[in-house]
Parts: sequence; C-alpha cells; structure tokens
Amino acid sequence: MINNARKDVYNAINAYWVANSVGSDLVFANEAYDPATGTPWVRATLSHTGGSQDSLGGVNNRKFLRSGNIIAQVFTPLDSGLSASDVLTEAALAALEGLTFTLSNIRTYGASINEIGLDNGWYQVNVDVPFEYDVLK
Repeated sequence: MINNARKDVYNAINAYWVANSVGSDLVFANEAYDPATGTPWVRATLSHTGGSQDSLGGVNNRKFLRSGNIIAQVFTPLDSGLSASDVLTEAALAALEGLTFTLSNIRTYGASINEIGLDNGWYQVNVDVPFEYDVLK
C-alpha cells in the first residue's frame, strides 16, 4: 500500500507538470539531481509521519489509518524575484491540495506554504500538503 501511495502522488504531480507545461524540472525523493544554474526546479517527497488503528476485527477486516505529508520543495535562482517561485508554488498546490487519489485512496488537505528563503544558492519555498489513507489488514 505504501508504494501505491507514492505512485499515486508522484504520477499526479508529474501529470500536472506535463499537462500544464510547468516551467521547471520535477524530481522525486531519492532521485539524484544536479540542477542547472539559473533553472528553477521542484523536488516532491511523500513522507509518512503517523498512523493508528481505527477499528477492531478479524484479519483483513481491521482498518488502519496512515498519515503524513507531501512536500514540494520549490527552488528558484537567487536575485530573480519571487514571481517564478510563486508560479511553481501555485502549481504544486494545484497538483496536490484537496484531492483524493484513486489507486491508494489518499486524501490530501489544505497545504502550508513555508518560505525558507536563501538555501545554498537558491531561494526555497516548501509546500507541505498533509495526507491520509486507510489500509485494511
């Protein structure tokens, strides 16, 4: 189920990037990437942070809740203004916020936007989208 959750989220953001011709490279967690100087880019990561058992019952009839965050790290060149960062932040919100994904039944909720600022030669903004999904075991 964990892998289905990642597939759902990563496929959705990738499909949004392609369909809307978003002007940046998109990379995912655990993917090596050497960004070109002056070219904006975004890294998407799905991280599980919690869980609980929501029902009792026999095997394959117990409901467990998994939760976590999808983080889209937006990187834009320093001294280029905030417009490109804002456009990519809006794209990440549109691709991930307030959705239900079909393969894993992930539900996403309202995002937080965290302007990190200067980071190793880039201006960074993190879009943090909470999610949860149910698993029967």
